[in-house]
Amino acid sequence: MKFSLTHLYTDAADGMLEIAFSMSDQDYAAKQNAYLYPDNLIGFAEQLLAFPKSATEELVMEAGSPDYAWVKLRAYTYNALGHSALEISTFQNCAPLTQRSSQFSVMVEVQTLNMLGQEILSWMRNEERELTFETGVIHF
Repeated sequence: MKFSLTHLYTDAADGMLEIAFSMSDQDYAAKQNAYLYPDNLIGFAEQLLAFPKSATEELVMEAGSPDYAWVKLRAYTYNALGHSALEISTFQNCAPLTQRSSQFSVMVEVQTLNMLGQEILSWMRNEERELTFETGVIHF
């Protein structure tokens, strides 16, 4: 899995960020720009650090608006053994020829989600332009 965040813009008036979200595995890829407040991303990252608190826990973070551009990230366990995945859903609402959407999940170790949370927090704290996080392929 390759996951990246690119900081594109910060609104000086209210601090809202424009972020390019990107995720891929060996078969699929998605990229979408969306707007969100820093606290939304920081909150999601902090939750990833402690994931999972139960066998059925699901973490969701949404950015943007389905009226224009939208991204949803969902970390979840998908069986009783605690195997986990990260899902990305994207939507770009434009004219029919340029409208786009995607949704897929990538199997990951729980520890990978915890490390992703730490990397996002470090990236936000250091105000870097781009975060790229890569892991190996997991087969069950």
